[in-house]
Amino acid sequence: FSIVTAASYQYFDRLRNLVGSVHFWEPEMSVLVYDVGLTTEQASEARTWEGVQFETLTMEAMPEHVTWTGWEASSYAFKPVVLWQALQQHRCVLWMDSGLELRQPLRWAPRWLQAEGALLVGSGWPFPNSWVHPGT
Repeated sequence: FSIVTAASYQYFDRLRNLVGSVHFWEPEMSVLVYDVGLTTEQASEARTWEGVQFETLTMEAMPEHVTWTGWEASSYAFKPVVLWQALQQHRCVLWMDSGLELRQPLRWAPRWLQAEGALLVGSGWPFPNSWVHPGT
């Protein structure tokens, strides 16, 4: 499987940290990074990282709410689009937000994904339920 993530310019330092943690704990693991609003300089740097496949999500073709990224107004609606695109290239992916980092090897993950088909992790953060329309 491959790790998949996406970042806009505000999350670039965290993206760099995520990729570094993958290199440390899983040096053979590939990381598929989607640009959802990096600067030209950031995208150029990320393209040089070893073990990283770099893609750009073409925002012009997306509905407006998908294009809202970053601190101020993100709907995070780009995430399912990125996952769908990643699954067109890879049979199995593990989504990791760019603000995360590995803290141990992922030896357990292939068996889990094979047996369960998915890994969904909850958190104490109210996202995304507190940010959606009350009727949904």
